[in-house]
Amino acid sequence: MSEKREGALFYDKESGRYDILFGLDSYYGGLHCGDCFDLKVDNV
Repeated sequence: MSEKREGALFYDKESGRYDILFGLDSYYGGLHCGDCFDLKVDNV
């Protein structure tokens, strides 16, 4: 089973890809075509 972490999805203009921010200095590293992840949206 994969690790569950809470983060914020954002668009990185520098890389041209979406990325996930987990903390001030902790990033996923850029999402690529074919990357899979589960998304839970709060308050919807």
